[in-house]
Amino acid sequence: MRRVVEVALAAMLLAGPVHAADWPDVPVPKGSSGQWVTKHMINNGLHMRVSQHRMQVDPQALVGFYERQWPGKVVVNEVGAKTVVGHAEGDHFITIEITRDGAGSEAQIGIMKMPKEKPRQAMGAGFLKPAGAQVLNDIQYLDNPGRTLSLQTALSPQQSEAFYRGRLPAQGWKLERSQPCGSTATSCMASYTKADQQMQLVFNRGGGGTSIVANQIQQ
Repeated sequence: MRRVVEVALAAMLLAGPVHAADWPDVPVPKGSSGQWVTKHMINNGLHMRVSQHRMQVDPQALVGFYERQWPGKVVVNEVGAKTVVGHAEGDHFITIEITRDGAGSEAQIGIMKMPKEKPRQAMGAGFLKPAGAQVLNDIQYLDNPGRTLSLQTALSPQQSEAFYRGRLPAQGWKLERSQPCGSTATSCMASYTKADQQMQLVFNRGGGGTSIVANQIQQ
C-alpha cells in the first residue's frame, strides 16, 4: 500500500475489528487500541480506508497473529524498518504496515477495493495546475470532505505561487495570507478561502523545478 501522506483527519477511537457494511473486517489482538485515519478516501482513483493501531504484542507475534487468522493466505515482506502483511479477501486487498513500538507494535491497516476497471477520472481532474505539471498524488477524503494533491512543475516557487495568485480569484478563491516568494525563494506558502472551503498551497524548490502540495478542506 502506498503510504498515505499528510493525513490529519483522525476520527473516532475504536478497539477490536474494523467494521463497515461494505468493507471486510480486520481482526486485531485483544487489548489493542486505535483510531480511524479515514473511513473512506479515494487515493489516486482507488477506494480505500485506513486506521492506525497500538498493539501490545511485538511485530513477530503480530505477524504470527495474522498468519493464524488467514492461514496460507498472507504475503509478508520486510520494507526497511517495517514488516508489511498483505491479504486478499473478496474484492478487497488488506495491507498491514507494522513497526516496533517499545515492547509492542504500531500498525497501519489499509483496505483497498480492487478496481474492476480503470478509474474514469484522471488524477488531478478539476484542479487548476500549470501547463505540463505532473500530478503525483491525488487523495480525496469522503467521510470528512477534503483533498490533498501533490504536483511537480518546471516552474520556480515564485512562478508557481504567481500562477495561482493570478488565476484562483477567477474561480472564486480569496487570498487570505501568503509568505514572501521572491525570485530566489526555495519555499513559500499561500492560503485561500472560498465559501466554506479552505486551501493551503505549499511550494518547495527541488527536482529541477517545484513540488506543490495543495490541502483543501471543507469547514
